[in-house]
Amino acid sequence: MAITTMAFSGTDAALWELVCADDRQAFAELVKRHPSAVSAVAYNACGDLTLSEDIAQEAFWTAWRERSLLLDPSRLRAWLCGIARNLAKNSVRRSRPAESLSSQAEPQAAGREPADEAASLEEQPLVWRALEEIPETYREPLKAESIAAPPHCWVCR
Repeated sequence: MAITTMAFSGTDAALWELVCADDRQAFAELVKRHPSAVSAVAYNACGDLTLSEDIAQEAFWTAWRERSLLLDPSRLRAWLCGIARNLAKNSVRRSRPAESLSSQAEPQAAGREPADEAASLEEQPLVWRALEEIPETYREPLKAESIAAPPHCWVCR
């Protein structure tokens, strides 16, 4: 394993040649040069700052382990960002719970037009905000009344 103690002022491609010869200090220099870009790509893909930093770190570890796969060292930055993007997308995919059949939306009730259904969905937040403004004393009877309402009534939920 070659360990270089000199300051690195070369290009990324020149440093990558050293990395491919197992020079850890050259790799550390590349990590110092590209953390912002790699983290930004990870954040753009996952939307979570803390997670994006972890993903960036994992991207650099992946790059070290797979260093022999980069055939064109002039494309190092794009390669690192691609690794980060893929890791972030995989992380987001894994964090999404699988949707079961019971949690899927019920089919539209017979007789309801799509426009009516859309209008109903748009009105929901307005109704809930209005209900929150009503004092608790008056809100309780509305809750009790909702129990007797038909099951397709969204206010009841």
